[in-house]
Amino acid sequence: MGGARPAHRGDRVVGRERAPGAAHAPALRARDLLHAGCRAAPATRDALDARGIAIEERPVVEVLSGDDDALRGIRFEDGDELAAQAVFVAPRTVANDEVLVGLGARSMRQGGARRVLIDEEGRTSVRGVYAAGNVTGPRSSVPWTMATGSIAGTSINADLVDEDVTLAVSRRRR
Repeated sequence: MGGARPAHRGDRVVGRERAPGAAHAPALRARDLLHAGCRAAPATRDALDARGIAIEERPVVEVLSGDDDALRGIRFEDGDELAAQAVFVAPRTVANDEVLVGLGARSMRQGGARRVLIDEEGRTSVRGVYAAGNVTGPRSSVPWTMATGSIAGTSINADLVDEDVTLAVSRRRR
């Protein structure tokens, strides 16, 4: 939507939780926030209710814009419309972990998504295979991904140096 602008205090903001805590940031700014289109977890429901934020569980099927392409609201599945100055949807990250899992890396379900298990250095359960970023946890920010990549990269280097030293000592003993 070309006419988009940041939400301001006092705006009606429509949001949808997709991850734990997703409703918190907009709830701090909004005068009239509607938590729409999903079933809120009990803790989220309590937090929103305490802030006087309405919870609407009807499915949202469309974000509406005007002739100028600016946001004007949302439409529910039953056809009802609601005006809004801002709409947010928490992103849902999908880890691209097929190669890691295909190689036999152990994984687990966390927050509704599969995550590859790693140690504190980025090593997976498969010797010589490392992982970083959103395949290893629910965070998906670029700085976090860069940090985990840096840790894994440092570990790869250290493991290769250790392997070289072990080979050199082995050769020397022959």
